[in-house]
Amino acid sequence: MRRVIAPVAVLIFVAVAGAQLAATLVDRSETQRSRGMVATAAPQALSAPFVVNADSKGHFIFPAMINGRSIQVVFDTGASVVTLPYEEAARLGFTPGAADFRHPVSTANGIVQTAQVFLAEVRVGPHTLQNIRAVIMPAGVLEKALLGMSVLSRLGRIEIENGRRLTVRS
Repeated sequence: MRRVIAPVAVLIFVAVAGAQLAATLVDRSETQRSRGMVATAAPQALSAPFVVNADSKGHFIFPAMINGRSIQVVFDTGASVVTLPYEEAARLGFTPGAADFRHPVSTANGIVQTAQVFLAEVRVGPHTLQNIRAVIMPAGVLEKALLGMSVLSRLGRIEIENGRRLTVRS
């Protein structure tokens, strides 16, 4: 009888301890989220995959929403953060002054001084993320906004098939 009771007692202990740990982690996560400390994607368990086909040059360009406004973005795993052309940033309501361009970034054309901002909300397909770090490039330096890793790393599983079809799965 003791041989049966001991393993059952251990299983009950592990289950209770695991449930308490999970509850504690959820409480912490909810507290941080309510304070704006954690930027998260909305639950996407049942959403369909988000699919984008490459353009004629092999770029994945698609519409996104930044702070409630539509903007064309380029999927760019080489960009650490969302990178906005100055002109698009102005359309979104950001107007950095010359003194704000003090954050160096390395580009294919060398080091460029950028202005750092935080985007209240970025929506990509069915995904919504809050408090996203981004940079604004100086006027005339960049044509299209780049959707960098500050968003891409949190979208889910990203697949690129034959360089022509990009699929994001939750």
